[in-house]
Amino acid sequence: MKAAIICVTIFSMAMLGSFAHALEPFALYDKFSSKILDETKWYGSETIAAGVDILEQVRQISGGRLHVLSRFYGNMSSNTGTSRGFYKLEFANPDPITAMEATVQVKSVEADGCAANSTPTDVSAAIQGAFFNTGTPTPGSELNDVLGLIYIQRASNSTDKPGILEVRGAISQCNDATCATYTVLNSTTLGTIKAGATTTLSIQWDQPNHQFIFKFGKLAPVHLAYAVSDTSSPGLNFKDLRFRNYIANCMTPPRLIAFMEAYFGNVFVNQSAAP
Repeated sequence: MKAAIICVTIFSMAMLGSFAHALEPFALYDKFSSKILDETKWYGSETIAAGVDILEQVRQISGGRLHVLSRFYGNMSSNTGTSRGFYKLEFANPDPITAMEATVQVKSVEADGCAANSTPTDVSAAIQGAFFNTGTPTPGSELNDVLGLIYIQRASNSTDKPGILEVRGAISQCNDATCATYTVLNSTTLGTIKAGATTTLSIQWDQPNHQFIFKFGKLAPVHLAYAVSDTSSPGLNFKDLRFRNYIANCMTPPRLIAFMEAYFGNVFVNQSAAP
């Protein structure tokens, strides 16, 4: 009996040590209290696929929060698949970041669908990053990079009532150098939220236990495991706050719109990555 107790104790201590490593304390990164964005902490970027246009965009501090707005217009060259349009605020030094947290309020969203295209438009506000590569990374290439993200989304084919948004966590592996296609290693729905409501989202990479930990509001953390090698750095390391727009391609006018307006506030990262 003593031997069994000792074994259990050792196992529990080992798990506790691993868990403690994964749960490095969060520390404040930016509370957006200045008049303009801090260039030592952030830089802005966009990713726009061929045939997609962005005609309205806002990325600025407003009332102690980051105010973000974008309106993308879709590709009209076909009636199959989607085209990407990302609007991002990236962490200036992503390398040491293993965890991110922020308050998020999606104020309004529009995701137009196409009757001739069975693939829906999907618009979301996300906390996202590349955390590792499953093989030998190529600098500047996303091939085999693994991304972790937590996001608030609305799809054009959603069966939820108007104004209801879905909160999801996902782990994806990029299939090519630009991550135009990817394989979902694990994902889950964390819950729903009304447009206009403010919540807290967080994602944390727990490398010793080969999992990511997602947290939505006051709900219990959700652990999603993966079964790929995680010892190499990503080929293209980034961490960011972004709008993820996958707009259905549609040849029928009027041109489809993917629109979102949101606020991010009180950004935290793992303590060792804090400025």
